[in-house]
This record gives sequence, structure tokens and C-alpha cells, in this order.
Amino acid sequence: MDKPYTIVQHNNYKLTIYRGIAPLNSDNDNVDVQVTFPNGERFSAVLDEAV
Repeated sequence: MDKPYTIVQHNNYKLTIYRGIAPLNSDNDNVDVQVTFPNGERFSAVLDEAV
């Protein structure tokens, strides 16, 4: 089973993209994004489709 998220690791941050268990639909879907820094600080946002 595919994971419902993707992790991209860089030197200065880790990006986690949560997309859910269903495949993304570019017409009407959104993703949750979380950025984590080495000091533990985290920021998150929901990215929605472009209109």
C-alpha cells in the first residue's frame, strides 16, 4: 500500500506532503504541507487547486 504522504529531506528542512490515500485529482483536490526545521520549529499550510 502506498503511503498517504511524501517526505522530501533537505539540509535545512524537511517537507512533508500529505495527500490522503486516494490518488490526487488535479481538478478538485488539495494537499496539506508541513515544513519542519532542525530546531523543531514547524509550519503547515493547505494548498488548494488553482482556479
